[in-house]
Amino acid sequence: MSFDDAVKAADKIMTKKNPKLRRISKLMVSRKTRPYVYFCYYYFRWVDDYIDSKFNSLDEKKAFFKNQTTLAQSIINGENVKLNFTEEYFLLYFMNFALSQDTRLLVDSFTLLLGTIGDDIKRFQNGGLFSENEKQRYMNDNIKSFFIITNFFLQPKSAFKYQNKFNCLRTLVHTFLINDLAEDYRLGYINISNEEIRKYQLNAADLLNDSSLVIWYKDSFAKINKWLNEDTLILRKFPLKLKFFWFWLFPYCVHKMNRIIIYNYDPSKDVTRSEVKEIKLYSLTVLSTFKFFYKIFLSFEFTTPFL
Repeated sequence: MSFDDAVKAADKIMTKKNPKLRRISKLMVSRKTRPYVYFCYYYFRWVDDYIDSKFNSLDEKKAFFKNQTTLAQSIINGENVKLNFTEEYFLLYFMNFALSQDTRLLVDSFTLLLGTIGDDIKRFQNGGLFSENEKQRYMNDNIKSFFIITNFFLQPKSAFKYQNKFNCLRTLVHTFLINDLAEDYRLGYINISNEEIRKYQLNAADLLNDSSLVIWYKDSFAKINKWLNEDTLILRKFPLKLKFFWFWLFPYCVHKMNRIIIYNYDPSKDVTRSEVKEIKLYSLTVLSTFKFFYKIFLSFEFTTPFL
């Protein structure tokens, strides 16, 4: 597959699979580097979907992941490779672009992010659980790699300068793990560490029906709410373009947390919606958006509108 054909294929896939990201990329990423955003995003989406699929056995997942990590390393080493899927061409063109840069920051961040998918396989082998240290490492690797790759495409010169500020997104990955708790649990992953299971006396075999889960939710949300206000102080010092892009994640996190709270800590995403509750939820989201905007862009102190 030629580069031009790969670009057309990636654009077609993004139009269908993630039109929102495609629109954002058109607004904030240069035309020259935009295809590599699509290559990177959809390659990871493809690998992650294979690993998460309940139709693939553990052995199939391990073999598939090993093939992909070997392929990525072979490309990095400059070896000739045989490509069998469109997504592997995306990998090839993305890695060639990353290797052409003056720094290995993009290459290293890509391999770090790919490694987190391997962590999911290891967690699945261990009954879906991980220790608190493994959980923290998993989240840090996700945040750091995602933060650096995104910043590189938004504002390349800032990617290196702000690479150690990735922790300002800790709220995002925590919110993802909490928001996906029920869905991941059904796939065989438990987004709560062994230590937390013991601390809150949770029943891992019937987690979603455990009444003590509400206490874990409340403590987790209190921690995240505290971080949200602390991390806006870090984001306030970013360049305008990065600041504008990342600030939207703050009201997003509050929205996801408030949705769980409003619906009585029901972790399932298919809960019956209430018109009154939805109005309340989106009112809080609009309010939090304005207040985060003021705090990040105008240095305005406030308390997060949080239930």
